[in-house]
Amino acid sequence: MAENSRIVFCGTGEFAVPTLDALMTSENRPVAVLTRADQPAGRGRRPRQSPVKERALQYGLDVLEPTTLRSEEEVERIRALEPTVIVTAAYGLIFPRSVLDIAPRGAINIHPSLLPRHRGPAPVVWTLLEGDENAGISIFLLEEGVDTGPLLSQRVVPIRSGETAGELTERLSQLGATLLVETLGNWLDGSITPEAQDHDLATQSRMLEKTDGALDWNSPAQELERRVLAMTPWPGAHTTLAGKRLNIRRAIALPPEYDPRGAAPGQVVRLRRSEDGGGMGVAIGTGEGLLELLEVQAEGRRTIPARDFARGSADFIGATLPS
Repeated sequence: MAENSRIVFCGTGEFAVPTLDALMTSENRPVAVLTRADQPAGRGRRPRQSPVKERALQYGLDVLEPTTLRSEEEVERIRALEPTVIVTAAYGLIFPRSVLDIAPRGAINIHPSLLPRHRGPAPVVWTLLEGDENAGISIFLLEEGVDTGPLLSQRVVPIRSGETAGELTERLSQLGATLLVETLGNWLDGSITPEAQDHDLATQSRMLEKTDGALDWNSPAQELERRVLAMTPWPGAHTTLAGKRLNIRRAIALPPEYDPRGAAPGQVVRLRRSEDGGGMGVAIGTGEGLLELLEVQAEGRRTIPARDFARGSADFIGATLPS
């Protein structure tokens, strides 16, 4: 570690908290934290502190909450901290050139994808939606382009079977914290040479909308399985039954032999599986194969096994769900 290094940490969401924790137990403890200002939340719309602010205050760190980084006043406040390097994770504000130029060792960002794939917001969701076999963490130098800066390090992890976006994000947040501490020390020591990204291989992700959770039963079952995983926990994969929302919490695509008669897209069918003693299962016809429902949640109800929902809903088996 370079002597007298001063670290300024910028983060807001839950993803950033493990990195702050890791920095606080390392040789590169932050001198201050930048986070987004308190946001209205809950039914009362009362201001709520960001997860990073809550943790930073527990550590007794100075916390700054700029609403923009483009004003000269905020730039000077950051400059007054005399950072050697700025570390950022899930922060939420764009860094203009005037801020990027403050720290001699630049600004380092933690991104939960294998750049240059899935630049932009919601990279974990798009990693799952596009059926990637591996996920990972990229540590790179910020520049004015969105996630285009040179790489300092990467770590690859296989995606686990049945892993949701929420579960994968949590796993990557821990991995990112560990890799950041390791990378930061090497970067400050001058033992890392930045490597330019191959921009020809870049893909771009986008912000999620509530409508992204709607299931189109004309899509193949494999694609629908990925969408259920990618939309968990938000906005949640869902369909409509008798005019009410039905959330699909867990589902798996079945091999072709489970659909010998070729159920129509959206058609709810009963499964009898010899491997579980002939117990009943529930599946939906799709554009290609069957999607077995494992857990569902009716509007205003708790999540239950799909077979239990079918037992209590006489009209479910045989219904055709809209796309």
